[in-house]
Amino acid sequence: MSRLLLTGPDAERLDRHALTEATDVATGMVDSVLYLTPTQERIPIIEERWDDVGRPLQLSVETIDGFVHSCHERAFGETIHTHMRSPTRNRLVELALEHLDKPANPLTPDGLPTRGLADRADELLTLMEFANLLDSSEIEARLCELGLDYQARVTAEFERSFSKMRADYATHHDGPPLSIRGERYGRVVETQEPFTTLRPSIDVVVIGGFTLYSPSNGWSSNVWSKRGRR
Repeated sequence: MSRLLLTGPDAERLDRHALTEATDVATGMVDSVLYLTPTQERIPIIEERWDDVGRPLQLSVETIDGFVHSCHERAFGETIHTHMRSPTRNRLVELALEHLDKPANPLTPDGLPTRGLADRADELLTLMEFANLLDSSEIEARLCELGLDYQARVTAEFERSFSKMRADYATHHDGPPLSIRGERYGRVVETQEPFTTLRPSIDVVVIGGFTLYSPSNGWSSNVWSKRGRR
């Protein structure tokens, strides 16, 4: 597997250069080139740029979430119906804050949690998930290792409250258990199924358009570099 890093001030020119390079490597089969983009809105833009260098069916443009979810579905047979949707997660975060009942914890709201507080709390939880810290004991142990004892207590208390709300929701939810993004990313990272089997048509991966590289982005690109091709 080889890598090519392109940098410069002109994003469109970089895209066109990368796509041209991809045509030199790809076999020409359907979906042999995968372009990973940060947002759905960029998909038609990349498809239009591709029209100048390759055949339409050769290219697949996906968000990183979409790529990971497709690998997860193929590896474990779980469809999108087993994914916890954002409104459900947002409500569980709000309930976790409402039931935190820890006056010394700065995440404990004064009354009902504001949208801003809920968003910050969800971001904190997401960072823990993408650090592969999926329960309060793992969070507390890891942060204490780093000398962050206060942050360890605050975050672990919130995670315990969230897990309780999630378990309560599961007992009243009809259907299979709902997974969260961090869990799906983790399962894809850890699967022994090679990506040449999960996505056998792909010869080249282009990652472009990112101005913020989040932990989830790092996971997925690392997954491909460990198990994929160019």
